[in-house]
Amino acid sequence: MTINYLVDRYHESLVHRYLELVQHGPDYIHRITDTVQINGDTVNRSLSVDLTIPDDLPEPNAKTGEPRRSRSSLSLVPLMRGRRGRLFDNLNVTSASGTSLSVLAQEENKLLASLMLETQFRKIVPANIGNLEPNFDTVWKIGQTISNIPYMEPPIAKIIFDKYFGNTDQLKMIGITDDNMTDLRKLAEFFVYSFLTTAEVTAGPLEKVLIKYSYDSKYRDDAQYRDDFETPNLISRMRMLLGQSPYSLRFRIPLAFNAQSYHFRMDAPPNCYCAVQRVLARSGTALTGPDGNPVHHLEEWEPPHKRVQYRSTTAHPTIYAHIYIHGLHKVDHEPLFARVIFYEIPPGSIGTVTIISSITAFALLVLTIVFHWLVAAPSGQPAIAGLVVALPATAAFWLQPTFEKRDLVTAPLSSRVGLLASGGVAYASALLLVVADAFSPVPKPLLWVLQGIMTVLAGLGIYIGVKLALICRHNIATFRKIKN
Repeated sequence: MTINYLVDRYHESLVHRYLELVQHGPDYIHRITDTVQINGDTVNRSLSVDLTIPDDLPEPNAKTGEPRRSRSSLSLVPLMRGRRGRLFDNLNVTSASGTSLSVLAQEENKLLASLMLETQFRKIVPANIGNLEPNFDTVWKIGQTISNIPYMEPPIAKIIFDKYFGNTDQLKMIGITDDNMTDLRKLAEFFVYSFLTTAEVTAGPLEKVLIKYSYDSKYRDDAQYRDDFETPNLISRMRMLLGQSPYSLRFRIPLAFNAQSYHFRMDAPPNCYCAVQRVLARSGTALTGPDGNPVHHLEEWEPPHKRVQYRSTTAHPTIYAHIYIHGLHKVDHEPLFARVIFYEIPPGSIGTVTIISSITAFALLVLTIVFHWLVAAPSGQPAIAGLVVALPATAAFWLQPTFEKRDLVTAPLSSRVGLLASGGVAYASALLLVVADAFSPVPKPLLWVLQGIMTVLAGLGIYIGVKLALICRHNIATFRKIKN
């Protein structure tokens, strides 16, 4: 695809509409929904953007001179910003009907960025430039140099940016004032290091459009930012030690400023609920990290007029995080982050295993005491002991169907087997103790059976204890992996 073809394709009115979306997005973008899913250290973000295409530049009628509007059915929509050289894995862009949309390639992005800078430059050059001291060649040369920033390597682009915007004498020389220089400065500074991912849509001016897109990326916490939620409190540390570790995640949400309303949503991992969700912003202070780089502290952000709302609260927790942000396009405060923390729904797997282990340990303790009674064996005690042993058995069989039917608790299969086995062994022990009461002294084979039962219970206790330790190790390892 040649440059001339692209220049003809991206005509003035098309670039104007695109520039309006980039500079004044919240005036046209009504709603952005950002849904996050995480699988290991891979993050999938699915977004939907509801917007209205900006109006065209009025084009004068050749005969009457009256304004008329372009009927172009092609429009460009900026989706997200990224650093130069970054690739978005598995990027998929579709319309509301599911039709795949074209995404601009690298060269097309550079050309479009150059045309945007050129258009913005022409906007602010005074109409009476011919009456000023510099000639048109000087003005054209400055505009051409600035519009070529997207084609330059970042170090060279930074030099050009500093040349014209660090010292603005040359721009003021051609009649550009500080007041109308702001938009051009922001645009040029952005294209020094960054680019825009852009989609082509079939829609004319003032048409409503819904675009959906998704991409994958690696999860990471930026080392230059720290917040108070990264360090677990005492309760969180105890939960981690017992295997009920939290999923603590932090995401950048730069698109919160690009729309009239922004929704961040993330489903909780299986059998978890949303315990904490906060919007964080950078505080004014910065510390020096171990590597010598500045580390900015993030604190909870509370903008005026309740522009941030949370769906899940401590009083009414949900199994997903939902942060609703609106009206931020008039607030100059970035970057923003979303911090979400999920916990297992109580009692969770740790509660299940703890109850099972307690029942097994209690049954083992009672049988040990009963066994010593049988060796000394005054008549009548085994029958009473049998009733005592039946108590944990009854509790075990009562808890087993409870775990199976409750939706909020999913016990591991091995734990259910252990619970059922401990109850069955305890009932068998009670029956044997009642039978033993009929003999005096107790026959050795019966004592051997009771010893075997005690061995089985001891084995179950060790087995469940090992499972508990493995759960602790797995959850803590998972937590550390996600954190890093």
